[in-house]
Amino acid sequence: MTAALLLGAAPASYGAGKGKPKADPELDGLVWKPFIMQPGEYFKYELIDYTHAKKPVKGWVSVQVRGKDDGRFEVVWEGESADEKKQSVTTLEKPERLVEMSRPALIRLPAGAPFTGAVLLLYWERMAGFKWNVGANWSVVLEEMVPMGFVVKVDDYCTVAGHKGFKSRMLAGKVITNTSCISPKIPLPLQVRVNDTKNKPRYEARLLEYRPAPATPAGNPVKG
Repeated sequence: MTAALLLGAAPASYGAGKGKPKADPELDGLVWKPFIMQPGEYFKYELIDYTHAKKPVKGWVSVQVRGKDDGRFEVVWEGESADEKKQSVTTLEKPERLVEMSRPALIRLPAGAPFTGAVLLLYWERMAGFKWNVGANWSVVLEEMVPMGFVVKVDDYCTVAGHKGFKSRMLAGKVITNTSCISPKIPLPLQVRVNDTKNKPRYEARLLEYRPAPATPAGNPVKG
């Protein structure tokens, strides 16, 4: 999947009586590198799947990343949901293709559908290279979907599980396809709600726990 990126910034709306939040020099201007995980990182997410006919199903998925001597990453993905017992899947892939090659196996994991459909959303990769600032707007046109695409609007700061990020919306026309909290310092989103074409929730994911990689000389955040 390829995309043409149209980068720009425009004034954001902060609501009646609410001005633009105070700038955060530790976050503003950082570039997010989605899915570029490091050995030693650990993530755990609370998940909700709204696609079940009777009622939403809750679950969780954890991610433990380990490095191997040959340069590949071994990742243990563990999940459990209200209607499925705890199971785990282990994948061994090159770092740059880790998420891409692991997705098919993760669909079968308990709570795997909301995890892959929200946390490992394909479109996150299209947002690599953007400089994150409150008030920024970005347009991404997917070449195979022309004239369709989406717009990302960064509305505010947000905090999830003690980690600060940027509150954003992804829109396709009048549909808010997802709302999220993204920290450029962490390679997976902090929180995501994915909607269907009627703006009703499809999946939700919220970070419960994150442990960073020990003493990495070059971290995830990059100033553009």
